[in-house]
Amino acid sequence: PLNLRDEGPDPNIKEIALRFDLESQTNLTITVYDKEMNPVTVLLGGSLHKDSYRVRWKGISDDGSDINPGLYIVRVEAPATHVLYKIVWLAEK
Repeated sequence: PLNLRDEGPDPNIKEIALRFDLESQTNLTITVYDKEMNPVTVLLGGSLHKDSYRVRWKGISDDGSDINPGLYIVRVEAPATHVLYKIVWLAEK
């Protein structure tokens, strides 16, 4: 099981932090998509141990470009589950 939480959007902070707890070791991937579900960036991928984690995203796509303000979807995938989580990027570059 996965307990995912964020620190909320803040137009004065140019990053979003996702916090989550893992109850056991698992393979986990966290991918950010735009509202049309096109992949923007992979924030994390691999095997993680039981622990609490914090992943930060500064609004940069995999190709290194700044993203536009708007709605984004975070998909957290693990072998037994996946979670879709909406985030709003407010920061102007």
